[in-house]
Amino acid sequence: MLIDKSWMQKSRVSSEYHKGVLEFLNFAFSNEPGKEMLSCPCIRWNNCLMQKREIIYDHLLDNGIVRNYFCEPTNTNTNEFDMHDEMQEMLNYAFGMSMPNEESEKSPHVHEEFEKPNEDANFFYNLLREVKHKLYPGCKKFTKLSFIIRLFHMKCLNG
Repeated sequence: MLIDKSWMQKSRVSSEYHKGVLEFLNFAFSNEPGKEMLSCPCIRWNNCLMQKREIIYDHLLDNGIVRNYFCEPTNTNTNEFDMHDEMQEMLNYAFGMSMPNEESEKSPHVHEEFEKPNEDANFFYNLLREVKHKLYPGCKKFTKLSFIIRLFHMKCLNG
């Protein structure tokens, strides 16, 4: 059974949004009989925190639902290049900086005294290097970093 997702794009104060949230919760909890708590798909918790129905309802009204929400399993046929781009983009967003190009010259804006990156920058650059390392020789599906992140995501989803 497919559920109408058009409500997700509506204003959170609209009656269509409220009706959609109720239908969504009815559907979600009917597909998990006996469960009192499910992962909260609000923007704040992004399926990483188990909540009761009433709390999820409040969160969806207050925060909204995550953009492009879907409850089907993620595609396991992820291309390693897409995954690399995904991880690098995520790290760039999280740390607010991007990996310098190895072939590029030193920026003219960098002073000699700031030549070496600080501890946080080193940590960030090490994570970006891990994006390029395969989980094991011959592995085309995961890098070390992507595998760790997926394990962490599974842990968040399952409490």
